[in-house]
Amino acid sequence: MNSWFAVGSATSHVIDTHNIYATTQSLMARTIAHVYTQILQPCPIIFTDAMPIDKKHLPKETTLYHPTKGESVSASIAAASIIAKVTRDSILNFIAPHFPVYSFEKHKGYGTLVHTDALKKYKESVIHRTTYLKNIKSHEQNTDTQQTLFC
Repeated sequence: MNSWFAVGSATSHVIDTHNIYATTQSLMARTIAHVYTQILQPCPIIFTDAMPIDKKHLPKETTLYHPTKGESVSASIAAASIIAKVTRDSILNFIAPHFPVYSFEKHKGYGTLVHTDALKKYKESVIHRTTYLKNIKSHEQNTDTQQTLFC
């Protein structure tokens, strides 16, 4: 059996505008459409990791699977996860020299102490998602509130 894949990406602005879930669903639909243009035949089965996609643009004979913890039940989903992470890491390695204060090459965008300290010191850049930053700030405020209750 053959496997095909395509990689999609979105800007922080698109994610902030539409939310990460809707953006991911849209990207999956577009990458599936891209795969169809490459193979010129319908895919009998499509796997996604826990996230259902709208089947309205797919052939009726296509079966969709979106198991929870898909990486542990499907080698295809596990491989796609690796491809996605390697792609993300490559993008951040490319971007890192343009934003050296954030050390993207070290933490790959994860909320590490180095990353959050850089955000506190330098504020966000044009590539940071403001919706994610609000979550970090909210978490910090909640933590501070809890600490004052016990200190």
